Amino acid sequence: MTGPMVITGLETGADDDGFWNIENGGRVSIKLFSRALAAWLVLQGRDVSVAEARSAFNTTGFVIGQAASYRRSLDVRGDKLCFVLDRQKAKEAIDASMLASVVQVISFAQNDTVRLGQLSVLMMVSRELIEAAICEHPYMSVQGDEIIHDGE
Repeated sequence: MTGPMVITGLETGADDDGFWNIENGGRVSIKLFSRALAAWLVLQGRDVSVAEARSAFNTTGFVIGQAASYRRSLDVRGDKLCFVLDRQKAKEAIDASMLASVVQVISFAQNDTVRLGQLSVLMMVSRELIEAAICEHPYMSVQGDEIIHDGE
């Protein structure tokens, strides 16, 4: 990772291709971010405070609210980020692609190197599942305990 990144806004316009708009301000797609946020929330097994979600995704409360408004499975109720659909069904539907989205957004957004062990605790899944998800992603790889971003 190069330099600090804090997600301060989401790509919602015509340029939203579902990935990072690196060429035009570094904004992440609202589709990608909200998908990662929803999957992460399901993995938590509970509703979380907006502050906890902000910290995990290195972002603002505004961005959490923007993503929750976009994705019908999410809602902000007071200071809580809530998953409003069937959490068990959603958890069963989480695949390597969804896990890779969570890994990509969280690890890219942090100001520091994110290690697999840290992500395992933050995502509440095994290190092996995270490694398998990264292997499925065309723009990420693992070197030792470090996640490497090779593009998008």
